[in-house]
Amino acid sequence: MFTVEDRERIRSELLALARNDPRLTGGAVTLLPREVTQPLEDALVLRIEAAETSRAFEVASSRLLVETRLVNDELAGRLEPAIHELCRR
Repeated sequence: MFTVEDRERIRSELLALARNDPRLTGGAVTLLPREVTQPLEDALVLRIEAAETSRAFEVASSRLLVETRLVNDELAGRLEPAIHELCRR
């Protein structure tokens, strides 16, 4: 089980990574381009609350379908109903 401090540290690190914050990487790691990370920023959980985690999950799920569709449209079509069902729960 994560403590509140653990969750805050993880959240801070993810936000820094999503924003290409060089303090996280020290500038030594090649960071993903903004066009890759920006669509996923809304998938970060801002508060540990049911509504917030559901919102972030829906965003991440939607992006998963977008990316899957780029590679295999048929697979995305098969996954879409199950992913939408998971988001409704």
